Amino acid sequence: MSKENLKKSKLSRTIIAIASVMMLSSCVFPYEKGAWWKGGYMSAENADGTVEVSYSSSPLSKYEIVRIYTVYRATELAKERDANVMAILRMSTRSSQSQISTYCTVRFLKVNEAGLKLVRDKSQATSMAEDTLAKGNFYSELYAVEDLQNKLEKYIVRSEKDVKVQSKGSDEKN
Repeated sequence: MSKENLKKSKLSRTIIAIASVMMLSSCVFPYEKGAWWKGGYMSAENADGTVEVSYSSSPLSKYEIVRIYTVYRATELAKERDANVMAILRMSTRSSQSQISTYCTVRFLKVNEAGLKLVRDKSQATSMAEDTLAKGNFYSELYAVEDLQNKLEKYIVRSEKDVKVQSKGSDEKN
């Protein structure tokens, strides 16, 4: 092989390797704060006391994960506001060629122990089922913040290291 062909071959392999790494790393994004130039979570408080929470990611990300990240961020905000119950009022997911985004409107509540028990009893029977959460299905109802956050924690990828661990775990299941 001539020197010129060898250089072209090395360059081609380098380009393919870089493209492969970029494509694979874009499939699962770590859970992080967003900005206008990249995906991640964002939130804004409305005049009526509700909060809009959103999460955006690559269109290669799983629909379920983007929805889970959005609701997980809502649980963090609820805890910051010392709320123990969260009402999901509306939720929608949109996708385009450049990103997939979920938008969620929530209201945070602080209830007494008896009220919290009622919420837990109802949600455990329906919306907190593992197969429901794993599919990113959340209903317009009340959720016990601590319970929901604990159940969603296993789906949260916080760093590139976690991406590798999650990918390895999903390979073992298949």
